[in-house]
Amino acid sequence: MTTRAEFLATVKSYINTPYAHQGRLPGVGMDCPAPLICAAWEHGIKPRTFDVTAYPREPDGSTLRRLCDQNLEAIHFDDAIAGDVLLCKFNGGRPRHLGILSGDDPNRRYWIEAESHKFKRVMEARLIFGGAYMQLVQAYRVPGLT
Repeated sequence: MTTRAEFLATVKSYINTPYAHQGRLPGVGMDCPAPLICAAWEHGIKPRTFDVTAYPREPDGSTLRRLCDQNLEAIHFDDAIAGDVLLCKFNGGRPRHLGILSGDDPNRRYWIEAESHKFKRVMEARLIFGGAYMQLVQAYRVPGLT
């Protein structure tokens, strides 16, 4: 079994990997689902078939949701802790981005995401929901973490 701390340490090791659409190579290029997918592969939590491919650069709103719904356990955001996955949407649109919660302080939430616009890399960023910009769609727990 993999501990939540081990899983999160692996995800954090991907920080500063450049953004690459459909990239799955830590240190070389990753997109937003890649930290989750690659860490799950590295820890044997999910097989190499756990992936999502052939999606457009502009997410369709269903691909990431399907990946999460079929492979992770939906939880209430108030129950989310470090290592849990957050699926988000922007400007009231469709689900199109995910990241991994990296801390447990409910007053200062951070997550690890592969950001594709401004910074173009995997990074740890302050998690701010609300307004018209970013809204939480669903929180998920990764099965197999202790």
